[in-house]
Amino acid sequence: MLACPEGSVYSEAFSSSAAFIGSQCADQGRPDMSCKFYQSFSGCTNVVNGVKFFGIFNYYDEEDGWVNCAERGDIDENGAMTKPIRFEIAFYEAGEDGMPEEMVHQEFIDILGEDTRVLYNQYDPNSSIYSFTATLSKEIKMYSGFVSISAAETDPQTCWFSLLTSSNVSGAGLVEINGGESWMSSFNGTCFCLLGDANRPIADKALNLDRVLNPTTSSTGKYEKVQIELSNIGGNAVSDAALSLYEGDKLLATEAVGVTINPGESYKYTFNKRIDCSAEGTHNFSVKNATEGDENIGTQILAFSTTNNAGLSESASEDCSMEYITNVKIGDIDNTSEASEYSDFRDHKTALVYGETLTLTVKGEGYGDYIKVWVDWNGNGQFTDEGEFIGYALPPEESDGIEGSIDIAIPDGAEVTEGDKTLRIILTYGDAQPHGSYSYGETEDYTLTIVRPENAPALSIDKESFDKTIEQPSTANDNLTIGNTGDANLEASISINYSLPYSPSYMPVTKALRPDAKFNRPTKARPPMKAGENTGDAFVLKYCADEFGSSLGLESGTEVTYAAYYPGEMLSSISGMTISSVDVYVYDPSETSEIVIYGEKSQSANGEAICTQTFTPIADSWNHIELENPVEITGNDLWIGAKFGGFEPATYQIGVDNGPSVIGFADRVNVGGSTWWSLADLGQDGNILIKANVTGERTVAIDWLDIDKTNVSIEQGEEEDVSLTFSTAGLEGTLYEAAIKISSNDPLTSVKKIPVYLNCNTQGSINEITEMATATIYADAYNNIVVKSDKEVSCMMAVDVKGQLLGYSYSNILDMGDFQKGIYVVRVVYADGSDEATTIIIK
Repeated sequence: MLACPEGSVYSEAFSSSAAFIGSQCADQGRPDMSCKFYQSFSGCTNVVNGVKFFGIFNYYDEEDGWVNCAERGDIDENGAMTKPIRFEIAFYEAGEDGMPEEMVHQEFIDILGEDTRVLYNQYDPNSSIYSFTATLSKEIKMYSGFVSISAAETDPQTCWFSLLTSSNVSGAGLVEINGGESWMSSFNGTCFCLLGDANRPIADKALNLDRVLNPTTSSTGKYEKVQIELSNIGGNAVSDAALSLYEGDKLLATEAVGVTINPGESYKYTFNKRIDCSAEGTHNFSVKNATEGDENIGTQILAFSTTNNAGLSESASEDCSMEYITNVKIGDIDNTSEASEYSDFRDHKTALVYGETLTLTVKGEGYGDYIKVWVDWNGNGQFTDEGEFIGYALPPEESDGIEGSIDIAIPDGAEVTEGDKTLRIILTYGDAQPHGSYSYGETEDYTLTIVRPENAPALSIDKESFDKTIEQPSTANDNLTIGNTGDANLEASISINYSLPYSPSYMPVTKALRPDAKFNRPTKARPPMKAGENTGDAFVLKYCADEFGSSLGLESGTEVTYAAYYPGEMLSSISGMTISSVDVYVYDPSETSEIVIYGEKSQSANGEAICTQTFTPIADSWNHIELENPVEITGNDLWIGAKFGGFEPATYQIGVDNGPSVIGFADRVNVGGSTWWSLADLGQDGNILIKANVTGERTVAIDWLDIDKTNVSIEQGEEEDVSLTFSTAGLEGTLYEAAIKISSNDPLTSVKKIPVYLNCNTQGSINEITEMATATIYADAYNNIVVKSDKEVSCMMAVDVKGQLLGYSYSNILDMGDFQKGIYVVRVVYADGSDEATTIIIK
């Protein structure tokens, strides 16, 4: 009786599995506190013509508390309402602050409620829950927003209407008090159903910009990737999706997504254009939907910002009243504190020597589920580099309150510098990242003073990065000076790790709905383990870190597949090479284990199996599997995974790293059927520990940097130069990335990675002036195309010879400064609806 009926196009029905059930006043006639309830929703892809909701009648008595009543609606002795109640039903767009803003529709409807025969209080026969169905006079076409429901009689009432609320409702609820004097959040959302026709989409052509996946708020790179997720909420497939990227009001790029997005599908798009977040301060960006003919039903703009504080990244909760840290002990530190969103205790210090282990113990108050710990080993203030996430401080077997402990030691494989380093501790109700804000809990910072051991070498370098822009085809040279400032000989090996162009990036953000299957992490803490060194000249195709972070397992069920998804655009740069082996970290062996490689279908679904091979796993270890039938890379999508079957409940099949997740690419899981979930969207931050080893003749995309030395031996106080040669021969006109990896016997900086950026410049210049029928078009000094006309220009666009949209502008100036040499068609659309086009050649 509390379910959504047939004809529901959006359902937030009551579920018996809800952890919390309650009610919330929604009555404008409550004398002491008139209330209007606003329920957020998102994901309604069909036309709405009605609303169904559920509620009870009660009032508050100072002696008896909440008392159910029957006089509202003239409820008879059989529990039937005999008099309708007037309700206000309204729909609102959500503002930039997430609050209800512009009203879309409002009407007042007299509704006679129906007794569901379900009691709100099993001990009170007068506590029936009633259902109410409102048929709207206007069709509503909204993908997301707020629906407001409240009893509309403003005369003082003695029996009040309250909506049924439940914790299984995904959207947030808000209560407007006394006509807007104040607002409060509802602990739970209300159970409701939007009624309509499932065969009538809200639009024929409509995209929704769902979320920003990258960059993070603390990103500080010069070449940060921008990745967003968008979805098709219309009734027709969209093949010409286009997105515009802005910094402030400046258009940086308009790019064609380049795929067909079917109705109901989502797609993660990574811009080719990079953004520069390296300057100190806050950088404001936005992505706008530039798809021609879109009906603008969904979210059209996603705004985001990055902040480079040139120091320690900020972290704080929004509310510390319910969860906070009370005591921290480690080494010489023993600090008791009060509640605060953020506490800077960096004046509390303790020394940490290489080879020594300190135990951190954290105590707290409230309901905190997570105590997470980081150390900023390299002092860049970000807490995101390898080895800087220490782990979860776990409780002892017998604990009366919030308490957790974890061991901290200087890790191998991380870049550690001596001196004062920040120890960051976050206690939170939900999971949190080391930077930015989170809902409930507290962040505290302390200081670990890193001490270099005696009689040890100390690695130094003269450059922290290389950034080259080179014409194609040509070469350039540079040097890297490696020094030893310690008091023992330095032995170091030098290698190059390449990143593939057009690879996705990452950012953990909002959570999606969970599947019925549940995933667990083990409760026992253990030290991280590294992957074995790769042999030969194999290129390792991976998203994950080499280090084991924790294990993951299916709570129930007998079969599961974990996989990493690699888009064809990313793989095209190594087309012709071969996947000859796969490494996967298995924690608890299952009855059956096999490597599976699937072909191309879409971002959300795998294609046919290309390779399946069973193996006998070794527990709690990396497992190397040589493929009997190697897989050639063709430039199509690949899903590379491990499938397990016949395992026991509460076992952990796979290893994952400590994140952050490359959402939707490195963390895919399938528990049967065709649906693949993202572990990050299920609340599990980590990338599946699976790697593919690619052999064969290297393509130019992973062979453009050469070094003249792969090993050096440097006495104390000495230096040695390594010569670098960059070549753009055969490369496309895009940005290429690599890292020079120095592995040494320096006990602190055993591994140093130096980022390398190569801009392959195939750009030309525009020097023509073209006369069109009603305008003159020419290029300025910055390769901007400028239209001079007596008519008002509405927009301009540029496409290549294949018809792919490459640039877009809503003015008479189109930025083609980043375009490569070639032939382009520029179309000009005027405000009167007319248009004309011409050809532009970039030489």
